[in-house]
Amino acid sequence: HLLSQDQRITLRAFGSFYAQIDLGSVSSFLDGLKYRVNFGPDITAYRNGVFLDGKSSARSGTSYAALNKDQTISYTLDHLLFYNKTVGDHNFGLTLLQSQTQYNNEENSMSAAAIPNAANKWNALTAANVTLAGYSSNLTETGLLSYMARVNYGYADKYLLTASGRYDGASQLAPGNKWAFFPSTSLAWRLDKEEFLQNVTWVNQLKLRAGFGITGNAAISAYATQPPLSGIVHPVGTGLTNNSILGNLDLGWEKTAQYNYGLDFSIFNSRISGSLEYYTSKTTDLLLSRSIPTVTGFATTFENVGSTEGNGVELTL
Repeated sequence: HLLSQDQRITLRAFGSFYAQIDLGSVSSFLDGLKYRVNFGPDITAYRNGVFLDGKSSARSGTSYAALNKDQTISYTLDHLLFYNKTVGDHNFGLTLLQSQTQYNNEENSMSAAAIPNAANKWNALTAANVTLAGYSSNLTETGLLSYMARVNYGYADKYLLTASGRYDGASQLAPGNKWAFFPSTSLAWRLDKEEFLQNVTWVNQLKLRAGFGITGNAAISAYATQPPLSGIVHPVGTGLTNNSILGNLDLGWEKTAQYNYGLDFSIFNSRISGSLEYYTSKTTDLLLSRSIPTVTGFATTFENVGSTEGNGVELTL
């Protein structure tokens, strides 16, 4: 419609970059050592301009304009060291990781009525031209910092061991509870490498494995532990009031512990392959929004509440 415009523009750019150096090619003393850096940026810019002429059916004689802008910049930066060494039938592997994920979102908006020059639309919302009817701005920032070490060991390509530990810190959790340790380990036995299966020609691969690991979840809003104050207008001035969410200074990680037992197979010249797996898991300290009595001055809060358990069998062919 010529008397109304709603113009929305979104620009997004993202990518994945890496560089790797084989340090063993620099010095024989560093043989088997590699360094790798990964970088993954994600940038989004959004602009929404709205203009409604006073003659528009959506208005009652006065024009209106609004401008909203939203910008999000996030990235993940990984530094990794790999070391691999073979001594006879023994294979050793070590991986070290330092990872950083950052998220930054900025929002701002303004609106006004009685736009003096329709040609300006939303491009001249200044004090000299209009009286702003509304305006706001907001900044949201979160970060995740991680350290990880993983060790792999194999003997004669038959017996395999992997053990790792990860230490994560999430900015949105409460002070004193931001960091948590997540271990994992797994064992595997390549039965097809054993002598007693060497004459069984229809078996191409047969591997027994068992594993245990703990993972974490910190997916809550950025400032759930310390909610901001909201501005209000009183008959005699302005002031501040709490919002409806009660901050929880004890909020920590939600954790899931899982056990896996599996059998991987490939038979008949690899025409049939798959896996059979049994798993059991238990999640504790669930991150949930909980209603609380409004006499406290708040309606809800985030808490580590309750636990869930599950188990099952998976067959993949």
